[in-house]
Amino acid sequence: MGSINSELAFGELGGTLPPNNIHAISVSLPTWEATIGWVSKDPAVVRRMQTGYPRFFIHRYIDELAGKIARRYQEDHNLYQPDSNSPALHCMLFPSAYHSDKCEEFLKRNNICETQKNPIKTLNLGLATIKTKNCFPSKQVDWANLELYAVIFPLGLLPIAKSFWQHTGFGISSRYAHFYLKRVDGVLVRCSSPCERCKAKKVEKLTREHELDQLTSNHLPSVVEDLRCKSILGQRLANLHPKSSKIMESKDIFIYSTGMCAFTNLANASWEMRLGNSCEFVCYGFLYVDIFKVLEKVLGIKTTLYGHASTSDLDDLEHSLRKNRHIIAVVVEIPQNPLLGSPDLCRLKRLANEFNFLFIVDDTIGTPVNVNILPQVDVIVTSLSKMFSGACDVMGGAITLNPDSPFASRLRNTLSSNYIDTYFPLDAAIMEFNSRDFVERVIKASKNAEVICDLLRFHESTCVQTVYYPKGSPTQKFYDWYRKPDGGYGYLLSVIFKRPAQAISFFDALDVAKGPSLGTNFTLSCPYTLLAHYKELEWAAKYGLQENLVRISVGLEDLEILKSRVKAALEAAEQAGT
Repeated sequence: MGSINSELAFGELGGTLPPNNIHAISVSLPTWEATIGWVSKDPAVVRRMQTGYPRFFIHRYIDELAGKIARRYQEDHNLYQPDSNSPALHCMLFPSAYHSDKCEEFLKRNNICETQKNPIKTLNLGLATIKTKNCFPSKQVDWANLELYAVIFPLGLLPIAKSFWQHTGFGISSRYAHFYLKRVDGVLVRCSSPCERCKAKKVEKLTREHELDQLTSNHLPSVVEDLRCKSILGQRLANLHPKSSKIMESKDIFIYSTGMCAFTNLANASWEMRLGNSCEFVCYGFLYVDIFKVLEKVLGIKTTLYGHASTSDLDDLEHSLRKNRHIIAVVVEIPQNPLLGSPDLCRLKRLANEFNFLFIVDDTIGTPVNVNILPQVDVIVTSLSKMFSGACDVMGGAITLNPDSPFASRLRNTLSSNYIDTYFPLDAAIMEFNSRDFVERVIKASKNAEVICDLLRFHESTCVQTVYYPKGSPTQKFYDWYRKPDGGYGYLLSVIFKRPAQAISFFDALDVAKGPSLGTNFTLSCPYTLLAHYKELEWAAKYGLQENLVRISVGLEDLEILKSRVKAALEAAEQAGT
């Protein structure tokens, strides 16, 4: 199990989390004020951001590579802003033609500024065979088929392009971009519908000398080792689920480059499989923000939110189904983020069986270490970027099929026929390495979180209003139905204070890492509602997400050290209330 250095300096605004890791997937926002500065785009905060969560922040390697490609395309076509040398175009980078085509379609559907001179185009960046040393001894590998596609678009469409990047998780990773910046001898630019200037035109060599940011970033696994890593990841996930009447195999696991990429592919497959008049998804519970947005904004699928996940919500859903409502799927989380309630999976599964819709559950927070939910669902979607990795330095996602599901065969065939392996080999290798002690880390983090939850609840008579955690929740019985005999209640909790000033004082005084994401080996906190719903606070409040909510993802630190830090923060909160 990875150890946590309690002396790590987490406090630098805009610094990487973990510190000094160029591929970190979180960023330090050490104060309440800094968080507001980031979400409100305060220039004083934005210019200090070295990185961010990869779907919300374009990594500097990706930005550098995209800039090179867009500038060269502009130079070749003399495309600049009128009376200016400012760039007229930008681009987004994707690992396959399928993903770039989907981006191009999305931009054209939402186009507000395409002109004949500045069209939306997809460039196929052909990669010549590259020989690179393998990170396994005495081997060489030819990476001849590592694809890269650039969607070129007018600069005015950048916010729309970023929303596609964010919601789908389809973009390339920082390691993918780093590989191109360091290793590519040349790329051949071809428009999807080539103009005369673009046919067989060589772009400048992208090779340049970078200092090695990490030892591993100079190497790639061999093709054999890459396949082995991905096979191990699939089997590792399969082994976490108790055997059903049908033996689960790695063919029932589909690995993707991000959790949202996994969900988007699952949603597309579900749409393809829809029966009769079914044309709607249901989100039961206040799910992660991008689940709802990718369904409605990107895929254009009607989606209904039952955000309270209450008994009355479930009654309403059942009543509408009995009135001949047709839905494709119901999506839930166990437990839900950030209020940590647990849905009645048993009743939802009965409805799914009776009304023939797909039942999808996200178990990222519950984890298959703590809960056994596969027999009650058709399919599980997981963000491997969180606790499965734990190291907060690589992205990944997975779809796990229940082999006993009536949809299993059709869903497996649909996913398989559409599957494109775009998981960058080095990302897969690092995910495999990080996840070797997944079980042990979940057990320890869950035990730590339970103690911290009790500590916070002890202060409900002073400054704490509510602590959200599966244990002690009004919906604990639903969680307990699926909790494994040795399973815990998870690593995530949220707390609301009696006064906003107390929440701010607690958060600012809490001596842990602070920033986006969860499921890290180190404790990570954030003002979740502000971070995720800053532009829709009133709407979020309707579903119980108060503005002063503090979310804490509890890590692997020494428990006594962690308790002392939480106690010190509680003292600050109590003083703010006097």
